[in-house]
Amino acid sequence: TDPTVIARLRAIGLEPAPGFATATEAFAALGAGARHLKLFPAATYGPGHLRQLAAVLPAEARVWAVGGVGAQNL
Repeated sequence: TDPTVIARLRAIGLEPAPGFATATEAFAALGAGARHLKLFPAATYGPGHLRQLAAVLPAEARVWAVGGVGAQNL
């Protein structure tokens, strides 16, 4: 969620997808220009955490669950 890295990637035309665990990290990444976020490790936090984040994050933010997620717990 390093704002410098996110801004640089956007400046050169790439789409950053920084990893985050907390709402604070997610908002920092979004504030720096990220539009896609990776909740990591998603298996540790679980679907309840993701639902709580979805309630406060902007609707246009895309959150991807990564880390320990597979067919059995998707």
